[in-house]
Amino acid sequence: MGTKQNFNQALHEVFGFSRSTKGTSKDSNLAEKLENDMEQQKDAPAERQPIYENNTQPFIETARITKDTKIIGTIESKSNLDICGDVFGDVECQNNVKISGRIEGNVNGKNVEITSAVVKGNIRASEKLTIRQSEILGNLFAESLELNSKVNGNINVKKGAVILKASSVVGD
Repeated sequence: MGTKQNFNQALHEVFGFSRSTKGTSKDSNLAEKLENDMEQQKDAPAERQPIYENNTQPFIETARITKDTKIIGTIESKSNLDICGDVFGDVECQNNVKISGRIEGNVNGKNVEITSAVVKGNIRASEKLTIRQSEILGNLFAESLELNSKVNGNINVKKGAVILKASSVVGD
């Protein structure tokens, strides 16, 4: 049975439409109109609409500096950084920085998270700066700050700061 015949049979069985003389001309005209619409839709190219909009950020790789690694010099990166080792020089990152090692130099990043680390130098986060159980000798600059550490330096925060009770700050 062809597609057209199958369609006609379905119309007849489901809606009671048929092209025979049994139905009224109104029923027959409706059946023909539905058939024509189906033919046109079949011949027209299908326009595909996306199911959802893709607003995701592109994947950003993470460069990891392991505990047993020592770097002397400036680090510049567009990737995320995870620094577990020692860096003697500045860290310039366009994305997120995680530090659990030792840094002697300035740190610049988008979101900077420092945990169980020692940093001797200024730290600048264009968005959020989080420091936990660390020792910082330098000034802090951030959009927002969460601090639970020892800091010897000035703090400059634009939006808001959460400084926990166990923190120690010497400076402005």
